[in-house]
Amino acid sequence: MASIGLKLTGVFSLMFLLVVIFGAYSVSESRKALRQAVGKSSIFLAQETINRIDKDIFLKIEQIQLYGKDVFLQQEIAESNSAFGELQDRDNYIASIDAEWRSEGEVSQSMKSVISNSVSDILRREFIEFGERKYGLSSYGEVFVTNKYGANIAQTGRTTDYWQADETWWQEAVENGFSVGEMEFDESAMLWSVPIGVRIDDEQGNFVGVIKALPLIREIVREAELTT
Repeated sequence: MASIGLKLTGVFSLMFLLVVIFGAYSVSESRKALRQAVGKSSIFLAQETINRIDKDIFLKIEQIQLYGKDVFLQQEIAESNSAFGELQDRDNYIASIDAEWRSEGEVSQSMKSVISNSVSDILRREFIEFGERKYGLSSYGEVFVTNKYGANIAQTGRTTDYWQADETWWQEAVENGFSVGEMEFDESAMLWSVPIGVRIDDEQGNFVGVIKALPLIREIVREAELTT
């Protein structure tokens, strides 16, 4: 009897040991599988968020391109190009106005003529105030338009400079049709943004100007996160 009892004890001990070993192995494998699943999900969510951000940026490019075809805007740009084309010393004129904009003085009359004209009012309504009215916040921090010489002709607020043709984003927009910059802090608008530049052509396909818009990065990311 004692030997049978010892045998049974040994069998049960072996079974218990096997259960413990199998349980420990199962827990270890489950942890690995969980880590892999969570890792894959995180990668998927990150990729989806990036895709949504890209899509939102290109939707904004299309929105700006569509506005660039506005008849009234085209007319104002054509008049500005004509006026600048007749200047005897255009470069010095632009340089003097640009120096005025770069100074920290008060807003001059020439600045007001750019910030407060009818096109600037439309820019504020279409890109700034519309979002504020409909969603309680704006998707853009700043929008402005230049003529083909790079001089600002309309804008939602005062920028740090008046002449844009020496800027890389402006040159890329003219050459490629549009430009998208890296996320950056814009000192003019005092916000984080992904700057977008869009070339404006007339009905004949001739280059006439450029629009630059600064969509708020927090709104782009927020929308992408919510959608994902």
